[in-house]
Amino acid sequence: MGEVLQAHFQRYFSNGKKEAKPDGPPQNFTFDLKITNTDLITEVLVPELDPFTPGVIRGEFDSRDAKLDLEFRMPKLRYDGMGVDSLIFLVDSDSSAFRYLAKLKNVKADTLTVHEVNLVGAIADDSIKTSLNILDSLEEKKYSVGASIARADQLMNIRLDTGMILNYSTWNVPGDNLLSVGSGVVAVNHFEIMKNKQKVIMIGDTRKDPAITIRFEELELSNLTRVIQGVVPASGELNGDFKFTTAASGEFNSKLSIAGLTILQIPIGDLTLGLDHSQDRYNVAMNLRGNRTNLDTKGYYGGPKGSEVLDLVADIHQLNMEAVQAFSMGQITNATGLLKGSMTVKGKPTHPDVTGNLTFSEVSVVSTFLNSQYQLKNETISIKNDNISLNNFTIADANNNTAQLKGNVKITNYTNPTFDLTLTTKNFQVLDTREGDNELFYGKVKINSTARISGSADEPKAELKLGFSEDTNLTYIVPTSEKGVLEAKGIVTFVDKDAEGDPFLAKLAQEDSTRSTATSMEVSAVIELTDKEILNIVVDPITGDKLTVQGNSSLTFDMTATGNMTLSGRYEITKGSSNLSFYNLVKRKFDIEKGSTITWSGDPMNAAMDIRASNLVETSPLELLMVGDATTNTNFNQRLPFLVFLNIKGQLLSPQISFALDMPADKRNAFGGMLYSKLQDINSRESDLNKQVFALIILKRFVADNPLAGSSGGGASGAARTSVSRILSDQLNKLSQNIKGVQLSVDIKSYEQASLEGGTQATTKAQLGVSKSLFGNRLVVKLAGNVDIEGENAGSGNVSDYIGDLALEYKMTEDGRFRLTGFRNSNYDMIDGELTETGAGLIYIKDYNTLRELFKANENGTP
Repeated sequence: MGEVLQAHFQRYFSNGKKEAKPDGPPQNFTFDLKITNTDLITEVLVPELDPFTPGVIRGEFDSRDAKLDLEFRMPKLRYDGMGVDSLIFLVDSDSSAFRYLAKLKNVKADTLTVHEVNLVGAIADDSIKTSLNILDSLEEKKYSVGASIARADQLMNIRLDTGMILNYSTWNVPGDNLLSVGSGVVAVNHFEIMKNKQKVIMIGDTRKDPAITIRFEELELSNLTRVIQGVVPASGELNGDFKFTTAASGEFNSKLSIAGLTILQIPIGDLTLGLDHSQDRYNVAMNLRGNRTNLDTKGYYGGPKGSEVLDLVADIHQLNMEAVQAFSMGQITNATGLLKGSMTVKGKPTHPDVTGNLTFSEVSVVSTFLNSQYQLKNETISIKNDNISLNNFTIADANNNTAQLKGNVKITNYTNPTFDLTLTTKNFQVLDTREGDNELFYGKVKINSTARISGSADEPKAELKLGFSEDTNLTYIVPTSEKGVLEAKGIVTFVDKDAEGDPFLAKLAQEDSTRSTATSMEVSAVIELTDKEILNIVVDPITGDKLTVQGNSSLTFDMTATGNMTLSGRYEITKGSSNLSFYNLVKRKFDIEKGSTITWSGDPMNAAMDIRASNLVETSPLELLMVGDATTNTNFNQRLPFLVFLNIKGQLLSPQISFALDMPADKRNAFGGMLYSKLQDINSRESDLNKQVFALIILKRFVADNPLAGSSGGGASGAARTSVSRILSDQLNKLSQNIKGVQLSVDIKSYEQASLEGGTQATTKAQLGVSKSLFGNRLVVKLAGNVDIEGENAGSGNVSDYIGDLALEYKMTEDGRFRLTGFRNSNYDMIDGELTETGAGLIYIKDYNTLRELFKANENGTP
């Protein structure tokens, strides 16, 4: 097969080799590959590749007709933080040409995106014609570079197509441009691109002079870096020469400068870089000036072969922390202040002598991951005699609470330094994030801790005692993927029975069979929790069901060098609640009883729960005690308190939930104890219990064993109340699925109360609420009102009664700081009776820590 395919490719481009002539008969085959399970690929062969849905993989080959057709389509691929929304590779070849197309859509790496990249071309007659195109979201060509590659006289001749497009603009390319490359030969003729004063020129011919020069004249870097959508990665004006040589000595002399260098829209300054190589030394000189930055670096590397040395000196007169932010890969923001110091590196590259110091002067940064501000007023790191010294190195948070680091880092072995550090914190804020900032956790966390860090970079060790401040409020979201993994564990266990009798396998330790190069870390921690901190556990991220608890515990956390983690301890709850949702239409809060527990005994991702919570519902027991004609059961219309108990047991990721009904102790004798006996009877039958619990949680009322039994005797009022309850219970599920784009809330209030004429008056109201966001969430419309279905006002309302309250809110600015609001509310006044209030207002929102900041302009000059 290999010989057949090689002969097929040499039909179009021989590459100077003798044409392959396969033995055997002609080949003719088709294939259609269907992958039904990607676990082998994503979990074993390429673990960095996320699970994916396989697409079309097919092809056809016929050596007699020189036919090769390939089709490869993949809808989505994600690999190690990078991904594409679709990947297409097509090949169509016959006796005349080999044609190909490769296309990537929405190439993403972190926050960087390229909408479409395609490479298209054809191969025929020892010539390759190809074109690389980058398109924007409107399918317009943003970059287009075409070239042809042909073979002649043992040289590969490369010609650029005229009419090159860079950043939507057409650049001039000479029609006679040529770059010839071969064995020891690089020859250039008019190989250049230009637009106005901007030029990139390649000059040289190694057959005459071994030096090749690439010259840049007033080239704006953004013309090259705008390949990526959104923020421009780098800009500035590039000038200078970059030289290299094909001679054995490898000597060159290059000097480049970038005026107005900007990285990710952050001004860096004017950069000058000089590189040269002569004899056995490589010399470097770099200067950076501007935007509160003044930095010089110079030195060399080289010497006799086998005795090479480094001699570098960096003088950081001052370095604006904004420049550091630009190279932080988005990990810090709002950086201010200066970094000062000097550094000298001398000696052998494998073990150089490093001396110097770095001082952080009035530095402030915000961690994007933790959303917390950190300040370094005047802190210094000293390096001397293979030792990095931290003398009470203090980091302050936004409230001037501190974390103090002291000790040493030994760098005798630069690839594996050793630590002897202690860390002390007091009410130090490590987290201040909002919902949606992180997939697993968010909240405000302040810690009190003492820690000792030892070991080496390859095997660090940490021993710490950790506590939290009283205003800590942390929400942990149980990942659905972890839940699926847990449920899959323990289903099937494979055991190799032959291993016990195999003398070789018996002596082979598993840890000796493979050697991991990943950094390992040992951690031993004692975590103290008090009932002053609030812990939220979102059990179901889709519905928002969560536990909110406060309690006391002393937990022990350990992590071995192999990465195995264990957490042990018993968390006793003193106060808390459990929020349950029904299809996002009904939410109920259950109060957790004191003494409930969450116990960890190993896996930190799981815990054994023993939680008892209750929800108080006031309603009539009529449906439970009703017998015969409903008119004879009016005594049971009295509204009484009932407790719906929620019992949560089992594992955190797969809880076992059960219910129970009860009454407060002082109400259990109602109706001679008959009602309480009825509840105990219902608790003994799970199906009846679940039915009544569902009715109490969703409708806040009981349901009769036969919901239609009492409707005949109750007249229109009873029928209305019954039909509304029935319709609501039947339609709640459908409403949540069929109504798209709005937030809907529905509730029913149905009860009987004493009337002025004597007897009872039945009342049923449907409370409806709808909200909708428009124009990219800039405009929010809210409607709310009551519909009287039964009672003295039933059927007498007009349209305005059903519309009820109306509120409009429009964000004048994208950040929502300025807003316009309008409203129409219906109220009742003891003197004036029914009132309708209509008005409008202007809302200004701003976060501030001190009153002075409220009236202070932002850094960008806006109010």
